[in-house]
Amino acid sequence: VFNRTFNADDAATDCMKSDNCSYVPQTAPTLSASGRSASIDLTWNLPGGTDNATIYWRTSGGAFENPPTAPTASNNVINVADNQTSYTLTGLTNGDYYHFVIRANNKNGSSPVSAVTGNVQPTSSSSTTTTWTKALDLNGSSGYARNHNNWNGQNPLHRLSSITPSNSVSSGQTAASGQPWAVAAVFKPTDLSTSRTLWTQSKVESDSRHNDSVKIEIDTNGRIFFNYGDNYNALQWRSANSLITAGNWYGLYVDFNGGSTGVSSGDINRYYSRFQFKLVNLSNGSVTDITSGGSWSNVNSSYGTTQDVGGYFYVGSYVTSTANRFQGQIASTVVTTLRTGQSLPDDTEVAMIVRDPIKWMTTYKIGNPWRKPNENADYSSNFATGSATGEQGTKIWLMGDGTNDSSSNIASQVNSSNSVQYLQLNSASTTSVSIPGL
Repeated sequence: VFNRTFNADDAATDCMKSDNCSYVPQTAPTLSASGRSASIDLTWNLPGGTDNATIYWRTSGGAFENPPTAPTASNNVINVADNQTSYTLTGLTNGDYYHFVIRANNKNGSSPVSAVTGNVQPTSSSSTTTTWTKALDLNGSSGYARNHNNWNGQNPLHRLSSITPSNSVSSGQTAASGQPWAVAAVFKPTDLSTSRTLWTQSKVESDSRHNDSVKIEIDTNGRIFFNYGDNYNALQWRSANSLITAGNWYGLYVDFNGGSTGVSSGDINRYYSRFQFKLVNLSNGSVTDITSGGSWSNVNSSYGTTQDVGGYFYVGSYVTSTANRFQGQIASTVVTTLRTGQSLPDDTEVAMIVRDPIKWMTTYKIGNPWRKPNENADYSSNFATGSATGEQGTKIWLMGDGTNDSSSNIASQVNSSNSVQYLQLNSASTTSVSIPGL
Protein backbone atom coordinates (compact mmCIF):
# COMPACT_ATOMS: atom_id res chain seq x y z
CA VAL A 1 0.00 0.00 0.00
CA PHE A 2 1.55 3.30 -1.07
CA ASN A 3 2.53 5.87 1.57
CA ARG A 4 1.81 3.48 4.45
CA THR A 5 4.36 3.13 7.23
CA PHE A 6 4.59 -0.36 8.69
CA ASN A 7 5.82 -1.04 12.23
CA ALA A 8 6.55 -4.30 14.00
CA ASP A 9 2.98 -4.63 15.29
CA ASP A 10 1.59 -4.20 11.77
CA ALA A 11 3.91 -6.87 10.41
CA ALA A 12 3.06 -9.30 13.20
CA THR A 13 -0.67 -8.72 12.79
CA ASP A 14 -0.49 -9.24 9.03
CA CYS A 15 1.60 -12.37 9.47
CA MET A 16 -0.95 -13.94 11.82
CA LYS A 17 -3.60 -13.70 9.09
CA SER A 18 -1.73 -16.48 7.33
CA ASP A 19 -2.12 -20.13 8.31
CA ASN A 20 1.62 -20.60 7.80
CA CYS A 21 2.75 -17.79 10.08
CA SER A 22 5.14 -18.97 12.80
CA TYR A 23 5.41 -15.63 14.61
CA VAL A 24 5.80 -15.87 18.38
CA PRO A 25 5.09 -12.71 20.43
CA GLN A 26 8.31 -10.86 21.20
CA THR A 27 7.08 -8.07 23.45
CA ALA A 28 5.13 -8.27 26.67
CA PRO A 29 2.06 -6.06 27.15
CA THR A 30 2.31 -2.95 29.29
CA LEU A 31 0.37 -3.59 32.50
CA SER A 32 -1.24 -0.95 34.73
CA ALA A 33 -2.76 -1.69 38.14
CA SER A 34 -4.77 0.44 40.54
CA GLY A 35 -6.17 -0.50 43.93
CA ARG A 36 -9.74 -0.18 45.14
CA SER A 37 -11.46 -1.57 48.20
CA ALA A 38 -10.56 -5.29 48.41
CA SER A 39 -9.74 -5.38 44.70
CA ILE A 40 -7.26 -4.25 42.03
CA ASP A 41 -8.16 -3.08 38.51
CA LEU A 42 -5.75 -4.36 35.83
CA THR A 43 -5.50 -2.95 32.31
CA TRP A 44 -3.04 -3.70 29.51
CA ASN A 45 -2.40 -3.39 25.78
CA LEU A 46 -2.13 -6.32 23.35
CA PRO A 47 0.83 -6.04 20.97
CA GLY A 48 0.21 -6.85 17.30
CA GLY A 49 0.07 -10.54 16.41
CA THR A 50 -1.14 -11.58 19.85
CA ASP A 51 -4.48 -13.06 20.90
CA ASN A 52 -4.65 -12.77 24.67
CA ALA A 53 -2.64 -12.38 27.85
CA THR A 54 -1.72 -14.37 30.94
CA ILE A 55 -1.17 -12.56 34.24
CA TYR A 56 0.73 -13.96 37.23
CA TRP A 57 0.40 -12.44 40.68
CA ARG A 58 1.58 -12.86 44.24
CA THR A 59 1.33 -11.02 47.54
CA SER A 60 3.94 -10.12 50.09
CA GLY A 61 1.22 -9.80 52.70
CA GLY A 62 1.35 -6.51 54.51
CA ALA A 63 5.00 -5.90 53.60
CA PHE A 64 6.20 -3.27 51.12
CA GLU A 65 8.95 -4.79 48.91
CA ASN A 66 11.81 -2.75 47.45
CA PRO A 67 12.36 -4.07 44.87
CA PRO A 68 9.19 -6.17 44.60
CA THR A 69 9.66 -9.89 43.94
CA ALA A 70 8.38 -10.85 40.50
CA PRO A 71 5.66 -13.53 40.39
CA THR A 72 6.41 -16.74 38.53
CA ALA A 73 4.32 -19.39 36.79
CA SER A 74 4.03 -21.20 40.11
CA ASN A 75 2.06 -18.26 41.56
CA ASN A 76 -1.55 -17.30 40.98
CA VAL A 77 -2.59 -17.26 37.32
CA ILE A 78 -5.21 -15.16 35.52
CA ASN A 79 -6.17 -16.40 32.05
CA VAL A 80 -8.39 -14.05 30.06
CA ALA A 81 -10.38 -14.25 26.84
CA ASP A 82 -9.06 -13.28 23.41
CA ASN A 83 -8.83 -9.49 22.94
CA GLN A 84 -9.63 -8.79 26.60
CA THR A 85 -7.60 -5.87 27.96
CA SER A 86 -8.92 -5.39 31.50
CA TYR A 87 -9.66 -7.48 34.59
CA THR A 88 -10.65 -6.80 38.20
CA LEU A 89 -9.00 -9.06 40.77
CA THR A 90 -11.35 -9.28 43.74
CA GLY A 91 -11.39 -10.80 47.22
CA LEU A 92 -8.09 -9.18 48.23
CA THR A 93 -6.97 -7.91 51.62
CA ASN A 94 -6.95 -4.15 52.10
CA GLY A 95 -3.49 -3.00 53.16
CA ASP A 96 -1.55 -5.94 51.68
CA TYR A 97 0.81 -5.43 48.72
CA TYR A 98 0.38 -7.30 45.43
CA HIS A 99 2.76 -7.81 42.50
CA PHE A 100 2.03 -8.67 38.86
CA VAL A 101 3.73 -9.70 35.62
CA ILE A 102 2.06 -10.30 32.26
CA ARG A 103 2.87 -12.09 29.00
CA ALA A 104 1.19 -12.06 25.58
CA ASN A 105 0.09 -15.23 23.78
CA ASN A 106 -0.86 -16.40 20.34
CA LYS A 107 -1.30 -19.86 18.80
CA ASN A 108 2.47 -20.23 18.36
CA GLY A 109 3.65 -19.34 21.85
CA SER A 110 4.13 -16.60 24.39
CA SER A 111 6.23 -13.50 24.89
CA PRO A 112 8.70 -13.04 27.72
CA VAL A 113 7.05 -11.80 30.90
CA SER A 114 6.96 -8.10 31.58
CA ALA A 115 8.82 -6.22 34.23
CA VAL A 116 7.08 -6.53 37.58
CA THR A 117 4.27 -4.12 38.43
CA GLY A 118 4.63 -4.19 42.17
CA ASN A 119 3.52 -2.89 45.54
CA VAL A 120 -0.08 -2.33 44.42
CA GLN A 121 -2.29 -1.99 47.46
CA PRO A 122 -6.07 -2.42 47.78
CA THR A 123 -7.38 0.21 50.11
CA SER A 124 -10.48 0.61 52.20
CA SER A 125 -10.72 4.22 51.13
CA SER A 126 -12.76 5.11 48.06
CA SER A 127 -13.13 8.05 45.72
CA THR A 128 -16.82 7.97 46.56
CA THR A 129 -18.52 8.55 49.89
CA THR A 130 -21.09 5.90 48.98
CA THR A 131 -20.19 2.26 49.58
CA TRP A 132 -20.62 -0.04 46.58
CA THR A 133 -20.21 -3.66 47.71
CA LYS A 134 -23.79 -4.97 47.51
CA ALA A 135 -26.66 -5.11 45.03
CA LEU A 136 -30.18 -6.42 44.76
CA ASP A 137 -29.94 -9.77 42.95
CA LEU A 138 -32.99 -10.50 40.78
CA ASN A 139 -33.66 -13.71 38.86
CA GLY A 140 -36.06 -12.39 36.22
CA SER A 141 -39.14 -14.21 37.49
CA SER A 142 -40.03 -14.18 41.19
CA GLY A 143 -38.08 -11.30 42.72
CA TYR A 144 -38.70 -7.57 42.99
CA ALA A 145 -38.77 -4.72 45.52
CA ARG A 146 -41.56 -2.25 46.31
CA ASN A 147 -41.81 0.98 48.27
CA HIS A 148 -43.55 0.50 51.62
CA ASN A 149 -46.45 2.85 50.86
CA ASN A 150 -48.43 4.48 48.04
CA TRP A 151 -49.20 7.79 49.75
CA ASN A 152 -49.20 10.95 47.65
CA GLY A 153 -47.02 12.78 50.15
CA GLN A 154 -44.35 10.06 50.13
CA ASN A 155 -43.84 9.16 46.44
CA PRO A 156 -41.75 11.63 44.42
CA LEU A 157 -43.15 10.44 41.06
CA HIS A 158 -46.78 10.94 42.03
CA ARG A 159 -48.76 13.57 40.10
CA LEU A 160 -52.00 15.15 41.31
CA SER A 161 -54.60 16.51 38.90
CA SER A 162 -55.32 19.23 41.47
CA ILE A 163 -51.95 20.82 40.58
CA THR A 164 -52.07 22.48 37.16
CA PRO A 165 -48.65 22.20 35.46
CA SER A 166 -47.11 24.90 33.29
CA ASN A 167 -47.55 24.47 29.56
CA SER A 168 -44.56 26.64 28.74
CA VAL A 169 -41.25 25.62 30.34
CA SER A 170 -37.88 27.13 29.43
CA SER A 171 -35.16 24.76 28.25
CA GLY A 172 -33.00 23.55 31.12
CA GLN A 173 -35.56 24.59 33.74
CA THR A 174 -38.26 22.94 35.80
CA ALA A 175 -41.83 24.16 35.41
CA ALA A 176 -42.95 27.15 37.46
CA SER A 177 -45.98 25.03 38.37
CA GLY A 178 -45.83 21.25 38.44
CA GLN A 179 -44.31 18.22 40.14
CA PRO A 180 -40.84 17.62 38.63
CA TRP A 181 -38.69 14.65 39.63
CA ALA A 182 -35.53 12.68 38.90
CA VAL A 183 -34.57 8.98 39.18
CA ALA A 184 -31.06 7.48 39.09
CA ALA A 185 -30.04 3.82 39.11
CA VAL A 186 -26.86 1.73 38.91
CA PHE A 187 -27.53 -1.70 37.43
CA LYS A 188 -26.21 -4.69 35.49
CA PRO A 189 -28.56 -6.86 33.43
CA THR A 190 -27.40 -10.45 33.02
CA ASP A 191 -30.05 -11.53 30.53
CA LEU A 192 -31.87 -9.58 27.80
CA SER A 193 -33.65 -12.45 26.07
CA THR A 194 -36.85 -10.56 26.91
CA SER A 195 -37.50 -6.97 27.98
CA ARG A 196 -36.41 -6.27 31.57
CA THR A 197 -38.09 -3.74 33.85
CA LEU A 198 -35.64 -1.57 35.79
CA TRP A 199 -38.17 0.51 37.74
CA THR A 200 -41.78 1.66 37.62
CA GLN A 201 -44.21 3.95 39.37
CA SER A 202 -47.42 1.98 38.94
CA LYS A 203 -51.00 1.93 40.16
CA VAL A 204 -53.35 -1.01 39.68
CA GLU A 205 -56.86 -0.10 38.52
CA SER A 206 -59.94 -2.30 38.15
CA ASP A 207 -59.41 -1.96 34.38
CA SER A 208 -55.73 -2.81 33.89
CA ARG A 209 -55.64 -0.70 30.74
CA HIS A 210 -55.85 2.34 33.02
CA ASN A 211 -52.92 1.27 35.21
CA ASP A 212 -50.61 4.24 35.72
CA SER A 213 -47.18 3.37 34.41
CA VAL A 214 -44.07 5.51 34.60
CA LYS A 215 -41.62 2.86 33.52
CA ILE A 216 -38.05 2.16 32.40
CA GLU A 217 -37.35 -1.12 30.62
CA ILE A 218 -34.36 -2.54 28.74
CA ASP A 219 -35.50 -4.39 25.62
CA THR A 220 -33.94 -7.28 23.69
CA ASN A 221 -32.16 -4.87 21.32
CA GLY A 222 -30.38 -3.17 24.20
CA ARG A 223 -32.66 -0.13 23.95
CA ILE A 224 -33.91 1.82 26.95
CA PHE A 225 -37.72 2.11 26.78
CA PHE A 226 -39.62 4.76 28.75
CA ASN A 227 -43.40 4.98 29.18
CA TYR A 228 -45.36 7.80 30.80
CA GLY A 229 -49.09 7.05 30.93
CA ASP A 230 -51.37 4.05 30.54
CA ASN A 231 -52.56 1.79 27.72
CA TYR A 232 -54.99 4.44 26.44
CA ASN A 233 -52.81 7.55 26.61
CA ALA A 234 -49.05 7.69 26.93
CA LEU A 235 -45.77 9.27 25.90
CA GLN A 236 -43.13 6.70 24.92
CA TRP A 237 -39.42 7.00 24.18
CA ARG A 238 -36.93 4.43 22.88
CA SER A 239 -33.20 4.94 22.85
CA ALA A 240 -30.85 3.91 20.07
CA ASN A 241 -30.12 0.18 19.80
CA SER A 242 -27.36 -1.57 21.76
CA LEU A 243 -26.87 1.08 24.44
CA ILE A 244 -27.17 -1.64 27.09
CA THR A 245 -25.57 -5.09 26.89
CA ALA A 246 -25.89 -7.98 29.31
CA GLY A 247 -23.04 -8.41 31.78
CA ASN A 248 -22.01 -4.73 32.05
CA TRP A 249 -22.71 -2.09 34.71
CA TYR A 250 -24.52 1.14 33.85
CA GLY A 251 -25.60 4.35 35.51
CA LEU A 252 -28.89 5.78 34.17
CA TYR A 253 -30.46 9.13 35.05
CA VAL A 254 -33.97 10.28 34.04
CA ASP A 255 -35.69 13.55 34.88
CA PHE A 256 -39.09 15.19 34.28
CA ASN A 257 -39.33 18.98 34.31
CA GLY A 258 -42.91 18.94 35.61
CA GLY A 259 -44.59 20.62 32.65
CA SER A 260 -47.87 19.55 31.05
CA THR A 261 -47.93 16.23 29.17
CA GLY A 262 -51.23 16.51 27.23
CA VAL A 263 -53.72 16.72 25.69
CA SER A 264 -53.37 18.91 22.57
CA SER A 265 -51.89 16.96 19.66
CA GLY A 266 -50.39 20.19 18.35
CA ASP A 267 -48.18 20.38 21.42
CA ILE A 268 -46.85 16.82 21.25
CA ASN A 269 -43.18 17.82 20.73
CA ARG A 270 -43.48 20.12 23.72
CA TYR A 271 -44.69 17.18 25.80
CA TYR A 272 -41.75 15.07 24.62
CA SER A 273 -39.36 17.80 25.78
CA ARG A 274 -40.44 17.34 29.39
CA PHE A 275 -38.04 14.41 29.84
CA GLN A 276 -34.35 13.78 29.44
CA PHE A 277 -32.25 10.62 29.68
CA LYS A 278 -28.54 10.41 30.50
CA LEU A 279 -25.96 7.65 30.90
CA VAL A 280 -23.13 8.19 33.38
CA ASN A 281 -19.72 6.55 32.97
CA LEU A 282 -19.20 4.86 36.34
CA SER A 283 -15.41 5.07 36.09
CA ASN A 284 -14.89 8.75 35.34
CA GLY A 285 -18.29 10.38 35.82
CA SER A 286 -18.65 11.63 32.24
CA VAL A 287 -22.30 12.18 31.28
CA THR A 288 -23.87 11.43 27.89
CA ASP A 289 -27.29 12.84 27.04
CA ILE A 290 -28.94 10.06 25.04
CA THR A 291 -32.34 11.75 24.64
CA SER A 292 -31.91 13.07 21.10
CA GLY A 293 -30.43 9.79 19.89
CA GLY A 294 -33.72 8.03 20.62
CA SER A 295 -37.21 8.36 19.17
CA TRP A 296 -40.52 9.49 20.65
CA SER A 297 -44.05 8.27 19.98
CA ASN A 298 -47.43 8.77 21.62
CA VAL A 299 -50.54 6.73 22.32
CA ASN A 300 -53.59 8.86 21.51
CA SER A 301 -53.38 12.34 23.03
CA SER A 302 -50.49 11.56 25.41
CA TYR A 303 -51.20 11.69 29.17
CA GLY A 304 -53.28 14.69 30.13
CA THR A 305 -53.02 16.82 33.21
CA THR A 306 -56.39 15.59 34.52
CA GLN A 307 -54.88 12.12 34.97
CA ASP A 308 -53.08 11.35 38.22
CA VAL A 309 -49.92 9.29 38.60
CA GLY A 310 -50.17 7.17 41.72
CA GLY A 311 -49.47 3.76 43.16
CA TYR A 312 -46.26 2.22 44.43
CA PHE A 313 -42.67 2.57 43.26
CA TYR A 314 -41.27 -0.80 42.14
CA VAL A 315 -37.68 -1.85 41.50
CA GLY A 316 -37.27 -4.69 39.01
CA SER A 317 -40.96 -5.16 38.22
CA TYR A 318 -44.07 -3.59 36.68
CA VAL A 319 -46.61 -3.77 39.53
CA THR A 320 -46.70 -7.43 40.65
CA SER A 321 -46.74 -8.86 37.12
CA THR A 322 -44.15 -11.60 36.64
CA ALA A 323 -43.63 -10.63 32.99
CA ASN A 324 -40.46 -8.74 32.05
CA ARG A 325 -38.99 -8.68 35.53
CA PHE A 326 -35.37 -7.63 35.82
CA GLN A 327 -32.66 -10.27 35.72
CA GLY A 328 -29.32 -9.15 37.10
CA GLN A 329 -28.14 -6.79 39.81
CA ILE A 330 -29.35 -3.33 40.83
CA ALA A 331 -26.92 -1.59 43.18
CA SER A 332 -28.83 1.62 43.83
CA THR A 333 -31.99 3.55 43.08
CA VAL A 334 -32.42 7.22 43.96
CA VAL A 335 -35.82 8.88 43.59
CA THR A 336 -36.24 12.58 44.32
CA THR A 337 -38.54 15.52 43.78
CA LEU A 338 -37.09 18.56 42.05
CA ARG A 339 -38.01 22.11 42.97
CA THR A 340 -40.30 24.14 40.70
CA GLY A 341 -38.99 27.13 38.74
CA GLN A 342 -35.34 26.10 39.07
CA SER A 343 -32.52 24.92 36.80
CA LEU A 344 -32.53 21.19 36.09
CA PRO A 345 -29.56 19.29 37.56
CA ASP A 346 -26.41 19.92 35.52
CA ASP A 347 -24.03 17.14 34.49
CA THR A 348 -21.91 17.54 37.61
CA GLU A 349 -24.94 16.89 39.79
CA VAL A 350 -26.19 14.12 37.50
CA ALA A 351 -22.85 12.31 37.78
CA MET A 352 -22.92 12.61 41.56
CA ILE A 353 -26.50 11.43 42.08
CA VAL A 354 -25.59 8.31 40.07
CA ARG A 355 -22.02 7.55 41.27
CA ASP A 356 -22.11 8.94 44.81
CA PRO A 357 -25.67 9.48 46.08
CA ILE A 358 -24.58 9.98 49.69
CA LYS A 359 -22.22 12.79 48.68
CA TRP A 360 -24.97 14.16 46.41
CA MET A 361 -27.33 14.33 49.38
CA THR A 362 -24.72 16.17 51.43
CA THR A 363 -23.74 18.53 48.62
CA TYR A 364 -27.05 19.32 46.95
CA LYS A 365 -29.82 18.52 49.40
CA ILE A 366 -28.90 19.02 53.07
CA GLY A 367 -29.54 22.57 54.20
CA ASN A 368 -31.30 23.56 50.97
CA PRO A 369 -34.96 24.10 50.02
CA TRP A 370 -36.91 21.05 48.89
CA ARG A 371 -40.39 20.09 47.69
CA LYS A 372 -42.80 17.48 49.00
CA PRO A 373 -44.22 15.17 46.31
CA ASN A 374 -47.82 16.38 46.67
CA GLU A 375 -47.00 20.10 46.66
CA ASN A 376 -46.26 22.69 44.00
CA ALA A 377 -43.70 24.81 45.83
CA ASP A 378 -40.93 24.50 48.41
CA TYR A 379 -42.08 22.79 51.58
CA SER A 380 -39.04 23.74 53.63
CA SER A 381 -35.83 25.71 53.22
CA ASN A 382 -33.77 23.23 55.23
CA PHE A 383 -33.58 19.64 53.95
CA ALA A 384 -32.18 17.33 56.61
CA THR A 385 -31.84 13.64 57.34
CA GLY A 386 -34.22 12.21 59.90
CA SER A 387 -37.96 12.41 60.41
CA ALA A 388 -40.16 14.54 58.12
CA THR A 389 -37.38 16.94 57.11
CA GLY A 390 -36.66 15.63 53.64
CA GLU A 391 -37.45 11.92 53.68
CA GLN A 392 -40.79 12.43 51.90
CA GLY A 393 -39.14 13.99 48.84
CA THR A 394 -35.98 11.91 48.43
CA LYS A 395 -35.28 8.16 48.70
CA ILE A 396 -31.76 6.74 48.51
CA TRP A 397 -31.77 2.95 48.40
CA LEU A 398 -28.32 1.30 48.36
CA MET A 399 -29.45 -2.32 48.10
CA GLY A 400 -27.51 -3.86 51.00
CA ASP A 401 -24.86 -1.20 51.64
CA GLY A 402 -27.17 1.14 53.55
CA THR A 403 -27.58 1.62 57.26
CA ASN A 404 -30.35 -0.67 58.58
CA ASP A 405 -30.61 -2.67 55.36
CA SER A 406 -31.71 -6.23 56.08
CA SER A 407 -32.68 -9.46 54.34
CA SER A 408 -36.27 -8.23 53.97
CA ASN A 409 -35.96 -4.45 53.60
CA ILE A 410 -33.77 -1.77 52.05
CA ALA A 411 -33.73 1.42 54.12
CA SER A 412 -33.73 4.88 52.56
CA GLN A 413 -30.57 6.64 53.70
CA VAL A 414 -32.39 9.94 54.18
CA ASN A 415 -34.06 8.38 57.23
CA SER A 416 -32.87 4.82 57.66
CA SER A 417 -34.83 4.27 60.87
CA ASN A 418 -38.27 4.91 59.35
CA SER A 419 -39.85 1.75 57.92
CA VAL A 420 -42.29 3.88 55.90
CA GLN A 421 -39.32 4.73 53.66
CA TYR A 422 -38.21 1.12 53.14
CA LEU A 423 -38.15 -0.91 49.97
CA GLN A 424 -39.73 -4.25 50.80
CA LEU A 425 -37.99 -7.23 49.20
CA ASN A 426 -40.28 -9.84 47.65
CA SER A 427 -38.52 -13.14 46.87
CA ALA A 428 -35.35 -11.12 46.39
CA SER A 429 -32.01 -10.88 48.18
CA THR A 430 -28.79 -8.92 48.05
CA THR A 431 -25.43 -10.16 46.84
CA SER A 432 -21.80 -9.00 46.94
CA VAL A 433 -20.63 -7.15 43.83
CA SER A 434 -17.57 -5.40 42.43
CA ILE A 435 -18.52 -2.49 40.18
CA PRO A 436 -15.70 -1.23 37.93
CA GLY A 437 -15.07 2.43 38.67
CA LEU A 438 -16.94 2.50 41.98
